[in-house]
This record gives sequence, structure tokens and C-alpha cells, in this order.
Amino acid sequence: MNWVVLESRAASKVLKKLPHHIQSKYSYWKRVVTNDGIKKLVQIKGFNFEKLRGAKSGQCSCRLSIGYRVIFEINDKDFYVLVLEVNKHEY
Repeated sequence: MNWVVLESRAASKVLKKLPHHIQSKYSYWKRVVTNDGIKKLVQIKGFNFEKLRGAKSGQCSCRLSIGYRVIFEINDKDFYVLVLEVNKHEY
């Protein structure tokens, strides 16, 4: 079953302004999700898939680079991922 990646309006706006190498990494992340699903995303160690806690409980994140990450929600029943934001990660 192929997954669908949906983007919030805020995420779509931010994606257009990101550096080219981050946009490329996001495109790769999106291809992995749509073609292979979440299980494959978890297997790729470079993305550092993690479930978030606290105020963002129920959401997940993956690193696009050391400085940027994508935050999303997973709907297993309908096979889609909703990208909520792509932001500069603060450590």
C-alpha cells in the first residue's frame, strides 16, 4: 500500500524558503514515505526517527540535516502522513 504525504499550509510555505539541500533531503524523505512507508523510514538511521513527547505527544520527527527536522503525524488506518512543520532544530 502506498502512503500519501500531506503538508499543512504552514509547512508548504516554509518549504519554499528553505535552502536547496534541505529541500532535496525533504524530497528524498517524502519519496521514502510514499514508496516504502513508515517502517522503511524507521530503518534509515540518518533520519533519526523519533516519537515526540510532552506538548508534541502523538507527533514524530525526522532529521533532514543536523539543523533541520520535519515534524509530522502518522495515520496508520488511512495510510497518510501529515507534515505539520519543517523547522530549524535547536539543541
